[in-house]
Amino acid sequence: MARTESEIGTFGIVARRARLDVPPRAGLGKPPGIRFNVSFDGLKREYNRLIDHYIAHEELKTQLKRRVLPEPSTRFLYETLVGQWLEEMERAYPSNKTYELYSFFVFTNSDPAKLATITELISGLMTEFRTQFKGEKVTFLVTWIHSGGKASEPPPEATAYFWREAVFHAYVTVEWVDKWMEGEMRAFLIKVKRALRPHSLGQEAAFINFPDRDFPSRLHERAYFGDNTEELRRIKQMWDPEGFFKWPQGVKRPGDPDEEDEESDGGDEDQTDRLASEQWAKRWKHDNPADLEAEFAYLAERGFDEDD
Repeated sequence: MARTESEIGTFGIVARRARLDVPPRAGLGKPPGIRFNVSFDGLKREYNRLIDHYIAHEELKTQLKRRVLPEPSTRFLYETLVGQWLEEMERAYPSNKTYELYSFFVFTNSDPAKLATITELISGLMTEFRTQFKGEKVTFLVTWIHSGGKASEPPPEATAYFWREAVFHAYVTVEWVDKWMEGEMRAFLIKVKRALRPHSLGQEAAFINFPDRDFPSRLHERAYFGDNTEELRRIKQMWDPEGFFKWPQGVKRPGDPDEEDEESDGGDEDQTDRLASEQWAKRWKHDNPADLEAEFAYLAERGFDEDD
């Protein structure tokens, strides 16, 4: 990626993200915003020419030119890329006390009218979310990741990833702090899925890098791998005939039964406290001593008596 020219830019568009943040810190008076992280492997003047050629909206054109800085790829990898995704990384830290659920969609740009419909749907859902949960510590995120280009050149059967027509990967996230909000957050995510899934490629496409934990087991292979599913099952049988490597949304072997799902369409609206309960079950360990007398003697040696 590095070049020898004195003016080096790492700017290739990674468009991300339409975000609505409802907690008080976000300021409910502010409208939803869209932020673009832009990367371009080339000179800044080349980047500017592309923006001038393809972007008709003057204000957007100015914004896309303003917040760019030519830099060597070493600095881009060390500083800029980290800065672009720092918010995502922080959300994965153990200190992050929020609960969250995801779902994923794959779109093309072949039909401008469909893209306009998708945009309107998301905008409407954001407005509804702000109104319905005003004052609650909840967040609704829509993240767009640009694909297409070289990624669309291999035929669908060339690799496990089938959806080569994809131009936009979009994943939605609902987050909440108070555990009693889970049922309503699940209900809202169901509404988002029902609105956007018909517009995803094949009305089913998703990206396995962002797994949806609530996908029914009978659907996840088609959603992630499309028509490559049967070939991947054949390969799975060849390399893992005993089924040693297994996770709920992995590739099955031919003849493996679908697991019974707790949910039929991506989430039961009456599941308040499911995630919090799962976290508690993992964190809390029960100690069942085999010899109580030995345990009491151990405590007595350390200064505890029967009254402690």
